Amino acid sequence: MLKKDTKFIRLWTWQTPNISLTKGVLNYLDSAFYRDESIPNIKDAYKRVFSKLGTSQFHWCFTQPDEAQKPWRGRVKWEIEVPEKDILAIVRGSVWNKIIGIERFTPPTKLRLKWMREADRRTRDGRESRALYEQLQRSYWASEPPELLWEKLWVDEIGEDTWALVKHPIDQSYIKQPKS
Repeated sequence: MLKKDTKFIRLWTWQTPNISLTKGVLNYLDSAFYRDESIPNIKDAYKRVFSKLGTSQFHWCFTQPDEAQKPWRGRVKWEIEVPEKDILAIVRGSVWNKIIGIERFTPPTKLRLKWMREADRRTRDGRESRALYEQLQRSYWASEPPELLWEKLWVDEIGEDTWALVKHPIDQSYIKQPKS
């Protein structure tokens, strides 16, 4: 039984229809994301996360509702409310993407807006501004090698650009209806 003062956190996760949030064992070898050969560092990165947490039984969840809005083809969006104690870790999404070596996901909104303002301030027209913005984005992705990013991955509080790793299985009472 949870204490009356237990804090619950609202989160969102996209899962394939065959994944149960409430029972069974998660097998990352079955994950299309884990098997994606175009993501250069994914397998080694997952092994490090598993080692740090002492488990591979968790779900990656968005902490901000706007981050969870983009539909993932072939997946179901779940909204959950879990007690803080069920959150194994909080990570920076953009740092994770840099660690695994994918650029198809965007950096945090605040950073992109900063680049846009800087590009507009330093240039005279839209074409120059766009070119400088793209240069700033390329510099961001090339800024630090993955090995140096691990210390920046783990954070203590939920905020912009954070994801929660929630232990599996999730209690049925914490699950809202899927938002397909």
